[in-house]
Amino acid sequence: MSAATTAFAADGYSNSSMRGIAARAGVDPALLHHYFGSKRLLFEAVIQPAYAIRERLVAMADRGASVEDLLEVLLSSCEDPTVGPAVMAAARSVSDSKAPSCEAIPRHRTPHPACAPPETSASSRPDHQHEPTDSDHALRRSLLAADVLGLVLARYVLRVDPLATAPHDEVISAFAPVLADHLCDRRSPRPSASLTE
Repeated sequence: MSAATTAFAADGYSNSSMRGIAARAGVDPALLHHYFGSKRLLFEAVIQPAYAIRERLVAMADRGASVEDLLEVLLSSCEDPTVGPAVMAAARSVSDSKAPSCEAIPRHRTPHPACAPPETSASSRPDHQHEPTDSDHALRRSLLAADVLGLVLARYVLRVDPLATAPHDEVISAFAPVLADHLCDRRSPRPSASLTE
């Protein structure tokens, strides 16, 4: 599995082959087909840790964790020698038309408690302040996905400096307000970077 993870993380889905992965692992390609069936199924097995990180981030956000904590977990996971390559493989697959469709990006399912608009009666609520619709939530999920994917790709896949070499605290300080803004209803008062405050 480690050989497949390394291959997908370094070369992407399309540029990796079962034969090449088998050679990297020092096994017969038939063994990979026996245990995984196909390259697609092998890839899906490889990126399972990325799904686990996504679910962890979603659970943290639903519990009201600060965006700083969310970003720290994301950055630490990407730099973890065990989990990081799986995240890189998932991130690379996003721009690969031949790769299986996957959601490597954490999705915030419900509005964050700190982002709820103030309680107002229907008669006193201004016309421009209304309950967020499904399309509002979908837009925020898309913005959040773009934020996180962009950070992962720029810092860890494309290695764009100075972002690629900046310390965690600098990245978090710069990125937290953007993430906080996209987690919340843009028509509601913007929260502070720390969503628990």
